[in-house]
Amino acid sequence: ARFEALVDGREIELLADGRPDRRAMLRALVSRSTLEQAVRAKVGDAGLAGVSHALLERNGEVTVVPRR
Repeated sequence: ARFEALVDGREIELLADGRPDRRAMLRALVSRSTLEQAVRAKVGDAGLAGVSHALLERNGEVTVVPRR
C-alpha cells in the first residue's frame, strides 16, 4: 500500500467543514479561487460554507461533498 501511494499519489483534503486547508492547498498547488470555482460547479452558489469536504483526487479532479 505504501508503494502504491508513492507511485499513484493520494487524495488531498482541501476543505473540511467549510474551511479551506491552506497547507494542503499549497502542497497541491490549488488556489482559493480554483477551489471556489470547483465548489460552484458542483453545488452552485452555496459557497464554501455549504460544503462538508472537498478532495483533490489522484486524477486531478475535485470531489465536493455538500453539507446535509
